[in-house]
Amino acid sequence: MISKDNIVKYIDEGFGDKDYFIVEIIINNQNEIIILIDNQKGINIKECVEISRYLRLNLGDELDGYELQVSSPGLGQPFKVIEQYKKNIGKQVEIVSIEGIKTVGKLNFVSDEFIEIEEQIKIKSKKNIKEIKNIKIEFSKIKSTKEVIKIN
Repeated sequence: MISKDNIVKYIDEGFGDKDYFIVEIIINNQNEIIILIDNQKGINIKECVEISRYLRLNLGDELDGYELQVSSPGLGQPFKVIEQYKKNIGKQVEIVSIEGIKTVGKLNFVSDEFIEIEEQIKIKSKKNIKEIKNIKIEFSKIKSTKEVIKIN
């Protein structure tokens, strides 16, 4: 049986110089292996194909009977690893707290324990005037975070 650790090992060996980070590896009951991978610049289809071919070549018989899918996590999907937060510094994000409270703001800082966002709050008594508030949010208080996609 194939293991996630073995997949990670081969990706690190073959592509460690490209600063890829694994977002998620799913091995399900339908004999599918789904690898979501990214890097700070974003990953394209050509790179996903290259990783898939490399894994097929190096894992060989271990992949027999499995369908292998390698792709990027996709736009609008919740962040799963800290590297996704770091990749999105300077961008608008939507955070949903454990209590279900939504906060939208610019991601300014990421540490191992918390993030800091800049939220613009509209002042009710004055038209078009917004107050900027920096908010520190611990990872333990976050249910989900995703990039806000703006379509112009």
